[in-house]
Amino acid sequence: QFGHAGAKSGGDHGPCVSGAHNTIVTARAGKDLISSLVSGLLTIGPRFGGAIDGAAQYFKEAVDEGWEPDEFVEKMKKAGDQVPGIGHRIKSKDNRDKRVELLQRYARTHFPSTRYLDYAVEVEGYTLQKAANLVLNVDGCIGALFLDLLNSGTLPPRQSCIPATPVDPTSLPSPNQTSTPPLTPQSVCSTKVEIDSIVKIGYLNGLFVLARTIGLIGHCLDQKRLGQPLYRHPWDDVLYAK
Repeated sequence: QFGHAGAKSGGDHGPCVSGAHNTIVTARAGKDLISSLVSGLLTIGPRFGGAIDGAAQYFKEAVDEGWEPDEFVEKMKKAGDQVPGIGHRIKSKDNRDKRVELLQRYARTHFPSTRYLDYAVEVEGYTLQKAANLVLNVDGCIGALFLDLLNSGTLPPRQSCIPATPVDPTSLPSPNQTSTPPLTPQSVCSTKVEIDSIVKIGYLNGLFVLARTIGLIGHCLDQKRLGQPLYRHPWDDVLYAK
């Protein structure tokens, strides 16, 4: 259910963001669906939609190391880095992102623990003292919540899991058995090593790519359906001298 909620929250955010803009321009240039989609997806990165992994990595390190929120932010500042998952071009302290609010509400209702989300919110409280737009954005929220999910011990075991202790063949379910045996600590694969691997390989950004693909396809097909002509950017927006 949380994966579904995350996909819906990342599906689209209007035509003005870089991914949608590129897709629309490419579609109006007469290119096919795949070309238009890819042109939008290629803009996903650290400044647009690609901060989920970074947010998860840094929030995980900060919580695991026991850094206070202000200490964490100042460490990032001293290193010359921005905090992934913090800040928005449009949203602010007085204009909150409804997607973030809905995801937080869902997690606090259904998750056994929101340790990483709580930390991210504390970081937001500190950064908002510096600027009104340094809010926890949807990337940061999803990154923190997936850490909470991965650390909850509620995920089903992967097929590649190898039990820590030998399996008694007599304990295996019979072919006619339909019920699933309860999970044991050894059968749940959300170990620290595996969680570190999931965060490191770009798994979480892949979820945003999956979700936003739906929205970009919609933007492309809108342009095709409406028969929109070749896009030309307004001259005043790029004129540097008169």
